[in-house]
Amino acid sequence: MADQTSVANLALMFIGSETRLLSIDDEKDAARSLKSIWAIERQAFIRSNSWNWATRRHALAAEAITVPPPYEFSYKLPALAIRLISVLDGSGRDEVSGYQQEGRSILTNHGAPLHVKCLMDIPEIAEWDPLAAQVFAGKLALTCGQRIAGSAFDRDLTLRRIREASSDAKSVDAMENPPIEQEESSWVTARCTGGYSTMGRPGWEIN
Repeated sequence: MADQTSVANLALMFIGSETRLLSIDDEKDAARSLKSIWAIERQAFIRSNSWNWATRRHALAAEAITVPPPYEFSYKLPALAIRLISVLDGSGRDEVSGYQQEGRSILTNHGAPLHVKCLMDIPEIAEWDPLAAQVFAGKLALTCGQRIAGSAFDRDLTLRRIREASSDAKSVDAMENPPIEQEESSWVTARCTGGYSTMGRPGWEIN
């Protein structure tokens, strides 16, 4: 199971460094360099893609504040939310529109509770998909490679490795959820049936 130290050591392997860490808290320069950028790189990496492993659903309560027109309600994003993915209807299945994100608040006319899907900051690497952790190690290497290895750092090779790992991670992540079947809108139904239901009428059956 991956942890912070194993990802840091993988980043050093991406860089081509012979240094290996027993802990991310080691006093070695490589550990200090990786640790100094860890949090912001982690959050930027999670925000960059709608990862299944970082997605969570929430039912938000309305803020007790006066909201300026044209909206009636304001909802504060969860503390660890990095990105709002979508706002859902009461069933939690279908996405809805009619909202605006401003800062860390969602302004809308949809009443409470407001169902949302968000990307969350997941500090514990053990909760990540291993393929995503591999890509993250490459991102760390790209940022710290020059500082740690100097002119010996091969930036182009690291970029190629990151692209390959990223393609695998995103492909597997996308395959883990089935496609969502959307119900046809009344507009589509009307176009197909002339505005009338064909169920039960002669000739509607497909032979």
